[in-house]
Amino acid sequence: MRLICLTLALCLLLSSAVAETATATDLPEVNVRLENAGLELMGHRVAYPRLAGMEDEALQALINRRIEEAAGAAEWTARLSGALTLENKLQCGWSAEILGSVLSCVFTRTGPLRTARYEEEASSLLVSLTTGEAYTLGSLFAEAESGAEALYEALWEIAATLSPMLPAADLSPAPEAFALTQGGVVLYYPSERFQTLAGHAGRLRLSFAELGPALLDTSADGVLAISGLVPEREEAAALIAQAVEKGMLPGVPAALGDPVAELTAAYGLAIDPDYYDGGRYVTLEDGLFHGVLVMTDRLYEKDLSQSLVNGLRADAFSLWGLHTGLTAAAQWRELLGEPDATAQVTPAQAEAMRLAPGQSDYYHFGGHTLRLHADEEGVLRTIIIR
Repeated sequence: MRLICLTLALCLLLSSAVAETATATDLPEVNVRLENAGLELMGHRVAYPRLAGMEDEALQALINRRIEEAAGAAEWTARLSGALTLENKLQCGWSAEILGSVLSCVFTRTGPLRTARYEEEASSLLVSLTTGEAYTLGSLFAEAESGAEALYEALWEIAATLSPMLPAADLSPAPEAFALTQGGVVLYYPSERFQTLAGHAGRLRLSFAELGPALLDTSADGVLAISGLVPEREEAAALIAQAVEKGMLPGVPAALGDPVAELTAAYGLAIDPDYYDGGRYVTLEDGLFHGVLVMTDRLYEKDLSQSLVNGLRADAFSLWGLHTGLTAAAQWRELLGEPDATAQVTPAQAEAMRLAPGQSDYYHFGGHTLRLHADEEGVLRTIIIR
């Protein structure tokens, strides 16, 4: 019976109705789409993306082989046959983003991966859509060794700020699995190294500011450039305006107007909300929100069920060339022009908002406002979208 079921399963290609994610930026040199492939049976699922629509069929076949290898398609399809009778369901999914002419994929696996016990793990692939070349995390740096050292130090500092209640928080060195995003990278850890309070394998978003912009490979043929992540000044300004108009910070899965309760349900609440003058800061546990606070009302003490996101605050972030801890006010004014308003922030006002004393510039885009706050030295410390 099991053999019959498996034979039937192998004939069941997953349709696009399966909820995977794929986004793309428009570039004329890349004409490609992502389709869902794999199989699903009795609640178990093995899914991975497949490229389609490329004019160079040989290149497309090469990249698809890389995708299947990185996803472990053959291994997990074989594993599915041995997991059919288990209560825990094998779930192999994927998420992907096309950045310029580069495809960034992450493959996540949960369930009875090797025994009947529930486990979680991830793997990844960063590959050129014009050459088929695969990239490592070290490829983002001009010198891989210097980049690795900077990354190690950054992760060490972040680890010191994590809750001591975490089951595991061994962040350094960086794991092999990662995704490239518009504002940096997301690292995916094995459960035995980094695990959330909810018991899930940890992930951590790191901004380019934390990676060290001076160490990154920004050459014309480097992975960041061909990903469209080294834009010219005019394009960078336009991308910043677009992000603010959408009420979003690139790489952060939240937007102005989102129900806060849905975010806490999906990403976990790290600590009780903290009050500031006029609202509450909500700290989410998921590492995708590292360095980012959700801002909402203070109508209730702890209840968030009726609250909406009315602001996003980033203290560790890179927004199209604006790097917290690095960018000076003169630099962002050169990029964005003179602000619509500027305000001095006294020590008392700073304390009320949990900010550093200094000065804030305000830029209006659409119905939203970008606040760039500098410390008394004139260095960007906080980015706020309201």
